Amino acid sequence: MSKLSRVLNGALFFCKKNADRIELVIGGVCIAAGTVKLINDAHKIVDVQDDLDRAKRFVAECDEEDGWRDMDETRAQYVAKYRKQTAIDFAKAAGPGIVLNGVGLIFMGLSNATIHKQLEAVAASLAATTTSFNTYRQRVVEDQGAEKDYQYLTGGSLKTIEMKEDGTVVETTIPVNTGDEVYIPHSFMIDESNDNWTNNAKWNRQQAETILHYVNQALATKGVLTENYIRKQFGASPTVQGQAAGVFYENPDGTTNQITIGIDGNTEAAQRFRDGLEPNFLAIITYSDGKPISNNIFDDQRIYSLGWSKY
Repeated sequence: MSKLSRVLNGALFFCKKNADRIELVIGGVCIAAGTVKLINDAHKIVDVQDDLDRAKRFVAECDEEDGWRDMDETRAQYVAKYRKQTAIDFAKAAGPGIVLNGVGLIFMGLSNATIHKQLEAVAASLAATTTSFNTYRQRVVEDQGAEKDYQYLTGGSLKTIEMKEDGTVVETTIPVNTGDEVYIPHSFMIDESNDNWTNNAKWNRQQAETILHYVNQALATKGVLTENYIRKQFGASPTVQGQAAGVFYENPDGTTNQITIGIDGNTEAAQRFRDGLEPNFLAIITYSDGKPISNNIFDDQRIYSLGWSKY
């Protein structure tokens, strides 16, 4: 019984996990079957239509006074009876195909609703994780400073300096992150991979500042920008996440926003980039006050007040 219970629970979990796909497949099968049924029953539908046309001609050709005098029913009774019979015949001929198509559309709608609920759950989880992560970073900045936060975030190195009794200075470098790749949300590199990059460090800084000024003007004009729009202006490649992530110019309380990419940050990397000593820079898109940008601007009602539509 335990094994059977595990199998059943596994099957239920599979169905729940893939509910949207299962509903989509069932809906597609029903619509296909309904379409085939309507095609196969097309001759029945045509026969009913022919009968209806003959009845209409009969009623139109009969004289109101003389044509119905010797019949057992009036014209109105005949028309009402034939309309009822025609509706029944149409239901028999086309009903099964229409019902199958209707059931298919219902399952299609359920699939869309299931996907929407799944996305809402993922978005809620992501929002909670993002809030927790940003709160953690703020505490790191308050406790260790912006430089250490930047090192921990980017996977840099932590340097410690120890002064021994004999006056010897020992400097130790400890890797903060030893992985091959560090993922930083809403970031891009100003380096050889960037279309706007040059070997001139000062030119890179001036160009980045000019583009940042332009982007903030565009934000004030448009009211909302996607991350991919911002990345495109800086010469960075678009990302899947950047299609939905973005920034708003106006907050619900009426205050306004600008963005930054970290050039003005209180870190050694930002200072070297500002001084023209380093041509490369890790740009992280945030609001100027340090708030993270939105992971999904389409989940915010402000976007619809700016003239955007869902479809």
